[in-house]
Amino acid sequence: MSELKRVSYKPREIAAMTGLSKSFVYQLINSGNLRAVRIGRAVLVPAAEIERLLKNENPASARG
Repeated sequence: MSELKRVSYKPREIAAMTGLSKSFVYQLINSGNLRAVRIGRAVLVPAAEIERLLKNENPASARG
């Protein structure tokens, strides 16, 4: 059986992966520079958004 690929991450996971602080990740989300979805109480950031952030692309240019 194959493993599922991660499609989203929590802000604390992003902080650990990137070396950014958790509060800064939340600032990016709140300012609209990092897109996230809320499902219940969970805040999830799509994996593609993390890649876009690390490539330093503007969120408006990622809309297609």
